[in-house]
Amino acid sequence: MADTRRDGSVSFGDFFPVLVANALPFAGLVLPNSGVRLHSVYLLYWFELLTLFLVYCGCALFAQQEQTVENLYDNSVFDSLPSIQLHRALPAVHLRNVGFVGRGALVMCVCLLCAGVLILSTLAPHDSILSWLSTLTNPIAFVSALGIVIAHLTYAYRNYFRPRRYRDLSPDEVLTPPFYFTGLFCVVTFAWILAFAFVGAFFLSATSRPVAEVVTGAILFGGFVLSKLWLEWVRFQAEHAVEPSGLAACLVPSSLRSMFPE
Repeated sequence: MADTRRDGSVSFGDFFPVLVANALPFAGLVLPNSGVRLHSVYLLYWFELLTLFLVYCGCALFAQQEQTVENLYDNSVFDSLPSIQLHRALPAVHLRNVGFVGRGALVMCVCLLCAGVLILSTLAPHDSILSWLSTLTNPIAFVSALGIVIAHLTYAYRNYFRPRRYRDLSPDEVLTPPFYFTGLFCVVTFAWILAFAFVGAFFLSATSRPVAEVVTGAILFGGFVLSKLWLEWVRFQAEHAVEPSGLAACLVPSSLRSMFPE
C-alpha cells in the first residue's frame, strides 16, 4: 500500500510477513516425507500471488480518496453508492470503489489463471488441473496456503489499516504497485522458463538425463525464488521508501511521484 507519509521509519517487522508468505511454499520441500512435489510449490507461489492481489483489492475498497486515473468505463452507477460500516473495528467500505476494484480483480484473476495454467502445464504436462488442485489436500500444503493468507492479512494490517493509510489513498493508488509487480513477476517467470528450456537442452546433450534434470531444476527454482524475493523487496520499497529509485520508482503510482525529487 503506497505510503503518502514516508518518513523512513519502516521496520523489518513490516516486511517480515512478506518473507513468511514466500517461505511457506518452500517448507514442503524441506520437510521429510511431506509428499509435496516441485510443481506443487509453484502452485503455492501462484496461490500466494493471487492472495496478494485479492488482499490489495479488499484494501482498495476502504480507500477514502477519489480515483485519480481516468476511468474507461461509466462509473456513475457506483459513484452514487453510499459507504457502509461492516464492523466498528474497521473503516467504512466505500461502495463507489466497487466498480474499479471489481474490474481490476477480474482482469488480474484471468491473467493469473492463464499464466498459472501455462506454467504448470510446462512443468507437469501429464497432470490435469484437478491433479494440481489436489495439492492443497496435502496437510503441509494446506497449512502453507493458510499461512500465506494469514501473512498477507497481517501485512495489510501493519502497513495499511494500523497507520490508517486508507485515508490518504485512492483505490488506483492502492492497486498500482501490486498490478505492476505482478506483470513484472510474470515476465521474469517466463524468462526463467525459457532459461530452463535452453539450459536443460544443453545439459541433456552434454550429460545424463538425471544430471540435466537436477541442474536445470535447481537453476529454475533457485532463480524463481530469488527473483520473487527481489521483486517483493522492490514493491516494498515502492510503497515505503522515502525516495524510491530505480525499478521501485516505476511501481509508484503516477499521482504520487510528484512527491519525490527527480
